[in-house]
Amino acid sequence: MIRATLVLLIACGGARPAPQPPKIDTRALAAELDAQLGEVASIIHTRRDDCPGMASELRALFVRMEASLARAREAQKDPELAKQLTTDMRAYDQASAQRVAQIEADFTVDATCARHPAVRETLEAMPIL
Repeated sequence: MIRATLVLLIACGGARPAPQPPKIDTRALAAELDAQLGEVASIIHTRRDDCPGMASELRALFVRMEASLARAREAQKDPELAKQLTTDMRAYDQASAQRVAQIEADFTVDATCARHPAVRETLEAMPIL
């Protein structure tokens, strides 16, 4: 009986390794991160005179950004994925530079919301890679 069980286990291959989590789609993740930077720029521009609204919308966005950045951090643990994510992010360099320039133009030290406590607190909590 034991011999038959062993033969059956060997024939079936025994225990299978645990399934691996799916690889991260770095192209989609890069697009997602770029879109989120676009949302930051849009919120700062459209809410530049509504500080509580700016803080509220940024907080909601930052929750989503944290999930995206967590996946990016996970990708960085795998050298191949990290390299591919870097390559995929480079496709957005020009757009990112334009968005950062827009943010800087809308959010100067003299901007209405630059010193607003809720906005400052929210920006200090902005997730980063």
